[in-house]
Amino acid sequence: MKAGELRRLIELAFEYVSAETEKQADQANNQAAVVATDPITLEVWRNLIDYIREWNSRSENKDTMSRAIALQYFLARLSQVQTAKN
Repeated sequence: MKAGELRRLIELAFEYVSAETEKQADQANNQAAVVATDPITLEVWRNLIDYIREWNSRSENKDTMSRAIALQYFLARLSQVQTAKN
């Protein structure tokens, strides 16, 4: 996966989480499906959305999730899923 594609997936996850309408969320999801050219990457992108939501809802986290933390989670989770499926 190219660095630009990875950054775009991270941004799309934040767009999805912050979407104010279902249409906005659908657009982010559709764009992610194009960028994430394989099912594993798309699965991990959806895991990231859940992780961002969970992070942001925890009272012990004073700030919303940063892009750096999201990237770290995404890469670690992608590696886990790829290893498990191989």
